[in-house]
Amino acid sequence: MKKSKIFFGTGCLLVLVAILFLIFAFNHPEMSFPWNNNVTLTLYGIYVILTVAMFVLSAILKKR
Repeated sequence: MKKSKIFFGTGCLLVLVAILFLIFAFNHPEMSFPWNNNVTLTLYGIYVILTVAMFVLSAILKKR
């Protein structure tokens, strides 16, 4: 299997997990993380960067 397909599949899986997390979070507003909001926003930012990186790597490797 090509690496570009692996990165694309991983990116799609990360997007799917994010969508499922949002659905769960909107249905359970009483739940929250036990730490500061800065930590949560940092984790969200890292997740978004990682997801975008998977699609970018997929596109770069597909051109080769």
